[in-house]
Amino acid sequence: MRRGRSPRHGLWPAFPYTSFTALTDADLEDLWAFLQTVEPAAVPDREHDGPPGYQRWLWRRLMFRQHRFEADPDATPEQQRGQYLVDVVGHCGECHSPRGKLGKVKGDYLGGGTPPFNKAPAIDAAGLESWTRSDLETFLEMGMLPDGDFVGSGMYRVVEDGTAKLSAADRAAIVAWLLRDRAE
Repeated sequence: MRRGRSPRHGLWPAFPYTSFTALTDADLEDLWAFLQTVEPAAVPDREHDGPPGYQRWLWRRLMFRQHRFEADPDATPEQQRGQYLVDVVGHCGECHSPRGKLGKVKGDYLGGGTPPFNKAPAIDAAGLESWTRSDLETFLEMGMLPDGDFVGSGMYRVVEDGTAKLSAADRAAIVAWLLRDRAE
């Protein structure tokens, strides 16, 4: 979960180990305990249909660095909780940040995904400029956009199976972190 390795080989970063490497020990234990309650799928393992293993090894060698979470020292405790939820647990930057040619997240963190990797919108200060705190809290709880439409594509599952199940305090922490640069 932290090192991106199966018992047989290294993994491509489709599994979010590049973010999960920073999970706290307690959260990793809780995640593992939860996964043990999930009924295994009745689908046999199949070989990876991506590039050969040497490319996976090369990508990991060039792009992956294990790290621990470091909270922004200038943030409030609520914002630091939101930072951890956004950067590590939610791994929001994996879709909402631009990537280089080899797929490594780079540049304008949370500044929007880059095709062909993804087209996720920016959720940085500029991307959320027209959103109110209430808009963002409603979005995280229900998936409703400020114009009354509802989120689609992969983000629907993130809300339905993820942010909607968070406590109100954790959703507020995410909002506090994403909107931290606003003067209010």
